[in-house]
Amino acid sequence: MNTVQKCYKLGLSALMGLSLLSSCSKDKNPSNSTTTAPQPYLLTLAYAPASGYDYSYFTVAYDDIMSGTINAKGKGLEQVGYFDYTKIGNTLYSIGGLNDVKVTALQLDAQNNITETGAATFPQALSDIVEADNNNLLAVSMKKSNNMITFYQIAKNSVSVSKTVNSPVSDILKTADQGLSYSGMAVVGDKVFLSYYINNLSNFETPETDRAELAVFSYPDLKFIKVISDSRVGPIGGFNIKGGLVKDESGNVYAISHSNPANGYSKFTKPAGILKIAKGTTEFDPTYLFDITVKTGGKTATHIVNLGSGKAFAELNITDRASQTAWSDGVLQSAIINFNTQEVNVINGIPNHNGDGRRLPILAETNSVFIQAKDGDKHYIYKVNTQDYTAQKGAVLESSFVAGIFK
Repeated sequence: MNTVQKCYKLGLSALMGLSLLSSCSKDKNPSNSTTTAPQPYLLTLAYAPASGYDYSYFTVAYDDIMSGTINAKGKGLEQVGYFDYTKIGNTLYSIGGLNDVKVTALQLDAQNNITETGAATFPQALSDIVEADNNNLLAVSMKKSNNMITFYQIAKNSVSVSKTVNSPVSDILKTADQGLSYSGMAVVGDKVFLSYYINNLSNFETPETDRAELAVFSYPDLKFIKVISDSRVGPIGGFNIKGGLVKDESGNVYAISHSNPANGYSKFTKPAGILKIAKGTTEFDPTYLFDITVKTGGKTATHIVNLGSGKAFAELNITDRASQTAWSDGVLQSAIINFNTQEVNVINGIPNHNGDGRRLPILAETNSVFIQAKDGDKHYIYKVNTQDYTAQKGAVLESSFVAGIFK
């Protein structure tokens, strides 16, 4: 078993009884900084421990990620435990899981030192953080075993909490033996859209797969408004990849449904597809259905990241759902999709690969996307031209897996 598979097995171990958000971790030297020459790219590379589940994550600045070999171990900022990374504005937020439930805001200073600008510790691990408005972030904490969804309004950069709101799961679920698992969140104006899928509380089976659902809340007071559903596709998003909802620059929200066994589903009963909530509305658009399986000859879309102007980067699972390996997050093929025209263009130059069962590490620039994928037994950076759908192979990444690519 290679190291990437071992990393994904960390999530699988959670599914077999080791809670993904309930093990030991620690943060070493969170304000450690590294003086560098002007280097615009940040990579967060993870390295497996000799035993246990506390991976070492090193965030390092690099001038060039398209040539040579990159090994970040022992360099830059080190964090030990289980971490998820997301970039909002010019700040990188590390979200601690397992027993470390701290969120740390990181920036580069004028000398390109990685510095901590703020931090906060929460009662339990956060499921995700998204941008809410010009000054605030919105974080949510939800696990299938909890009877509350907890929202936190957080100041950007300082990570100081200005508001905490608990919302009963019973507003959404009426069956006591079921729980909610997070799959995506988007804030549009005075509304919050929260997507989820339903688990059996005693195991990880997904008993409800005959509809897409999400909950609508008000913003900024974070009061529950209603649940909306659509029976044309199954549930939104999947285990741990956090990409069930994609907001575009116009304020439209796209809901990604696949019900993949490769991403946490014990069964599937509806077609895969992409739904739309048009800006200014709080319902699924009945006239919009991006039937991704028809457009791709049977593939499903899992990880999707908005690129602007209607385009998005997508990882397509190329295996028929009936034949997928459970919890494999693969086999994946990279593509550029268009929400407006519903076109799908497969990228030439990236080998088919598996994901890591977590948030997709990706950097989008003008007409380019940087991602990582395995070719053989090695990880590589790939630079994608989003105009002609070709990819150039870049640096070799010597790590167990890649947790983030940023600029």
